Amino acid sequence: MAGRDYRAFVARTLADGTLGDTIVDTTCTPPTTHTLGGVIGHVITFAAVRRTLAIGALHTAGVTDLGAGDPRPYLDAHAG
Repeated sequence: MAGRDYRAFVARTLADGTLGDTIVDTTCTPPTTHTLGGVIGHVITFAAVRRTLAIGALHTAGVTDLGAGDPRPYLDAHAG
């Protein structure tokens, strides 16, 4: 049920063109503003195992400036 609901949320966000809309995450200290696109990118790509594998492969290929590899800060900063 959660997967179905999340998929519907992503589809609706894409269809409505609201990837740049923001939310305030009050679970962060201090509360942090994120874009919907950044949150979606974070959820889709930021699983620990996948992140570790991807960052390791990129590092081996010479890309060494990605930090932990979370796309949310980049997507939040470039929301238009």
